[in-house]
Amino acid sequence: QGLKHKSTELGVQFVTGTPMSASRNASSGRVESVAIQEQQSNTTVTRSYPVHQVVNAAGAHCNQLMQLLAKGEGNNAPLVYPIPVEPRKRCIFFFHCPSATWTAPLTICP
Repeated sequence: QGLKHKSTELGVQFVTGTPMSASRNASSGRVESVAIQEQQSNTTVTRSYPVHQVVNAAGAHCNQLMQLLAKGEGNNAPLVYPIPVEPRKRCIFFFHCPSATWTAPLTICP
């Protein structure tokens, strides 16, 4: 919370929504604006935000967001820094058996 508060004081704008498209500079490949679909009351609004920097905080889905940026308007340039991350569906099992004399490890089924 402290980082978010200080960032907001310094002019950072946090936007929550679904990214719809992006426009990039054709020569440099830099993202110039991002269109975000936001939920307001009972309506959905799509707004375009001009940007200087974009922070990709999509976690395991960051590659999907990068592909969306690659398909935006004015992008003849390839992505400068593609991110090779894909989400995986996993099951995690934890065993608790107080009467056992052995310890069971955290088990992840890939």
